[in-house]
Amino acid sequence: AVYAAARRTAAAEHDRALARKAVIERRKEEQERLQQEKLKQEAVEKQRQEDERKRDEQRRLEREARERDAEKIAKMRSEMALQEAKEVMKSLGADVADNDLTSMDEAKRQQLIADTKEQAAKQKVAEEQRLAEQARRVDYVTRALRLEELPVIERMYAASCARDEAAHAEAYAATLADDRAAHAAHLAEKRRLERAQPHRAAFEA
Repeated sequence: AVYAAARRTAAAEHDRALARKAVIERRKEEQERLQQEKLKQEAVEKQRQEDERKRDEQRRLEREARERDAEKIAKMRSEMALQEAKEVMKSLGADVADNDLTSMDEAKRQQLIADTKEQAAKQKVAEEQRLAEQARRVDYVTRALRLEELPVIERMYAASCARDEAAHAEAYAATLADDRAAHAAHLAEKRRLERAQPHRAAFEA
């Protein structure tokens, strides 16, 4: 009976040991699973942070590129506006140093161009008025000279007409004389041939 009780006790203790071992194994497996899950989550978070860092870096590079492009475009526009201002001022005959235009901002340059254009327009109007007045004086003098020269011109025209008429009459008389001479020569030749007509048969025989 004692041995049987001891065996039962030993068996029960063995079962409890196995149960404790199984519990320990399950806990160990759970800890390992949790550790693997933690490592996996850390890797995912690390990858997310790396991806976010790359996106931030890409956005930074794109922003800097846009800023550089905007600076280039602004510089090109400024240079084009400056060159245009120089050409406009030159076309208007204004003598403005390049340094003066370069040191001005765009608003002042445009104001200077507007003022210069206005001044050039006034000068153009004044020049047109001067030329118109000069043309009126020339026209007046021309008309006066024509009135004075009219009698002379009329006499010269009449003389020219007379010379043309005389030349025409002379040419007509010469042509008429030539026609009469040719006609007389034709008649003489015809009479000569008529006198030889009776002898034609003898010659043809």
